[in-house]
Amino acid sequence: MILDDDALSRKLINTVLDRIDPAVETYHADCIAAANTLFADLKPDLLVTDWFLPDGTGADLLQGVGADYPGSQLIVITALPKPEVVEKSQALGARHILSKPFNLKVLEELFRQLMQDWKENRNDPVGGDPA
Repeated sequence: MILDDDALSRKLINTVLDRIDPAVETYHADCIAAANTLFADLKPDLLVTDWFLPDGTGADLLQGVGADYPGSQLIVITALPKPEVVEKSQALGARHILSKPFNLKVLEELFRQLMQDWKENRNDPVGGDPA
């Protein structure tokens, strides 16, 4: 799921995901309220969220998402990567924090790695030992 109040940012992120795997279903939200509804219904594997949103901050969303859906990969993008934003994001479960404007190649590599990790973990039986 892509959460950003900027339509161009949502489109760019979606384009990168489509380039990696056109079969990936993406969902978009432009505010926390819409994202909460989508998240509850869809339980996506990946959430890319802007930090500053019209109805709050990424922290407001991550507090619920990180606790309720611990298996989701969380990525925060922000125009102000201050240390306190980075620390708060990480404390709430974000594995990656990217600065705006973000480099599309860096984003693509990150998505490729996350998808590879997800596929490997999905095929790995509980307990981690396939033998």
